Amino acid sequence: MVSRSDALTLRCSAKPIRVAYFGREGSYSHQVALKQLGKNASYMACPTSQQVVDALLRGAADLGVVPIENSISGMIPESIDAIVSRGFVSSDFRIQEQWHVPIQLSLLGNSPMSRIKTIYSHPFPLPYLEKWLDRHLPGAERIETVSTTEGAYLASQRKGSAAIASAKAAPIYRLKVLKSKLSDPKKYQTRFYLLASSQNSELRIQNSELNQVALCFSLPNRPGALVRALQVFAKARLNMTRIMSRPLAKRTGIFNPDEYLFWVDLESNPKDPRFRKMLTELGRRTKHYDILGLYRTRIVHA
Repeated sequence: MVSRSDALTLRCSAKPIRVAYFGREGSYSHQVALKQLGKNASYMACPTSQQVVDALLRGAADLGVVPIENSISGMIPESIDAIVSRGFVSSDFRIQEQWHVPIQLSLLGNSPMSRIKTIYSHPFPLPYLEKWLDRHLPGAERIETVSTTEGAYLASQRKGSAAIASAKAAPIYRLKVLKSKLSDPKKYQTRFYLLASSQNSELRIQNSELNQVALCFSLPNRPGALVRALQVFAKARLNMTRIMSRPLAKRTGIFNPDEYLFWVDLESNPKDPRFRKMLTELGRRTKHYDILGLYRTRIVHA
């Protein structure tokens, strides 16, 4: 049971909270979930963010943890698409928390560095560590994997292989830490979302703690439509902290090169009278909108 003031408060339950997380055991998603939700929860590894959402929708999990953005490589499209999917937005699951997690990358392997021929890694760390890899492992093949822990698993199966992952994953996959502290946690961070049902009685977050809103909307295909939508936020004096677009076909399955879904994050609180007024005006200027979450955001050390 988590009792720290900086963590979620979970009520006692006859059954353990079931948490679906992105990646294999030992992934950063797994680590931050353990830190924030405690060891009494039951944890389920999922290879993709969509499978985390699917586990929530079919009732196999109560909470989900997915990575959403890296400070160097940017947004994670797979997570975005899972959250804006029809299944998610039509459910009562929403973003409940955003965690900023400083990331410390390490090189894990089963052979000395001089014998490393293959390096497995999630795509995001590779450009960040490109100069270091060019200098220390110039001849090693770099193979992208769906997660850092998938890379650790593959490295554990093959001699002369290494993975870029968390040092905490080393004992899980029977690897050695060949080089630690490859990243600067002050600069290299990943944001994670905690996904939960808005009706979940196991979570207690006070409305006064909520300081972020995530929503998505689609627009009529005419000049100035996006400007008109964004003016709503400026008029309400709500600070927009993030905007991105995804092809609408990701949700509808019907391809139209001119149709996009826009995701916006705002600094606001549901008790703010400007918030409801903003939503009313946004409804007039968009084809539709969905609120993806009303949540708080904090720095968490996994």
